[in-house]
Amino acid sequence: IVSKPIGALIIAGTTGSGKSTTLKNLLMSVNLAREYKCKIYTIEDPPEYKIPHVSQIPVTRRKGETGNPFEPPLIATMRGDPDILMIGEIRDKLTGDGLKKATQSGHQVMTTVHASSGLGIVERLTDFGISPNVMSSPEFITGLLYQKLLPVVCPSCSTNFQDLVESASSSEEVLELQKRIDEVFSDVLNKDSIILKVRNPKGCANCKHSGVIGRTICGEIISPDFELLNYFKMQDPTGALKYWLETSDDNILSSNMKGKTIQEHAIYKMAKGLISPFDLESAFGPINATKLKRLQLSEQKTNIDMKN
Repeated sequence: IVSKPIGALIIAGTTGSGKSTTLKNLLMSVNLAREYKCKIYTIEDPPEYKIPHVSQIPVTRRKGETGNPFEPPLIATMRGDPDILMIGEIRDKLTGDGLKKATQSGHQVMTTVHASSGLGIVERLTDFGISPNVMSSPEFITGLLYQKLLPVVCPSCSTNFQDLVESASSSEEVLELQKRIDEVFSDVLNKDSIILKVRNPKGCANCKHSGVIGRTICGEIISPDFELLNYFKMQDPTGALKYWLETSDDNILSSNMKGKTIQEHAIYKMAKGLISPFDLESAFGPINATKLKRLQLSEQKTNIDMKN
């Protein structure tokens, strides 16, 4: 996505999901790869990080101020012919207008927004005054990223989920979770490769008795093709979701995340023993939710085909 010289990469997530950190690291990575010959400007309200080798412009909104406070720095930076322009966050029609002007003027733009999914970003941009015709332009959106951070279980003291299921103290809650997990992995041939771990409530010295050793990112990445852009133009979020999900390889254990939801990415990491099933359901709801959604969409398509 970042190799494309024109278009917007928009990163979404809830508060505390690491959007700004991803954006900062992405800018630093691109700059390093281009041997710091990349001209990068940021317009932020306010700057969250000091980013090396990047020109950062703070924007201050004053009470009662008329006009768009983002417009003067936006005009100034575009005159400087940047390789990359970063707008800290799209939060209203003023910043939405800035995103539109920066992208339509032929620049590579990176920014963040609060949204509930990758495709949900499109609906949020509509709320901020960006029309479906603009969003369906092949050179407007290059990438949509939705992310969330989940705890990583401590490898030193974590316990096997199966041991919890088989223990004498196993609860109805655990057994019901086991059924949902079995449903998710029902199509997997090599189940021996699946490692399910849960936190040790007492922890150990390695994790400072917390049971976790940090957080890992789970996400969904969408690089819109012409078909998906057409759904944006028609303002058909259900059609867009159906089409995007159908681009998946349908292998929950593969590292190919095309067409896979953020929950399916979390399941992929859970199967490697990184994320507890309990933490996964706490973040995304029932672990079999995406699979049930896929089955419903498949049944709808079958019924439509039979009618035709």
